[in-house]
Amino acid sequence: AVYKYTAKAADFLKPLLDDGKPKSHIKRVDGVSYDQELLVKAEAFAKDGRISYAEARELWEDVQDGKPISQIENRTLRYTMEKFNYTEKAAAFLKPLLEAGEATSHLKQIDGVRYDRELLDKVQNLARTHGQIS
Repeated sequence: AVYKYTAKAADFLKPLLDDGKPKSHIKRVDGVSYDQELLVKAEAFAKDGRISYAEARELWEDVQDGKPISQIENRTLRYTMEKFNYTEKAAAFLKPLLEAGEATSHLKQIDGVRYDRELLDKVQNLARTHGQIS
């Protein structure tokens, strides 16, 4: 789908899209994609040797953003459980949540191109309700 943007909206978006900085929130480890912020936070928590129950709760709260946990968030938390030492209480808290968590991709593929699902859904809703994005 092609969307119409006002000149003001286009002028606002172009520098954000063309600033040359990486936009990825993904960290690849051995060819596998993980949530970079979540992984960095878990690494920081594990510096003292263990991830505590309170820290595991904080990691879980970070992925609770009003929508189902994504595949990459689930994969990242599972990876941290394999790589880092969690206390028994922390592991007992997180493991069943990950097993029960519904994993949906944060990407939406259209004609072979992957887009951020949340952003695309917002644009589609705005275009549907207003006809033009400004």
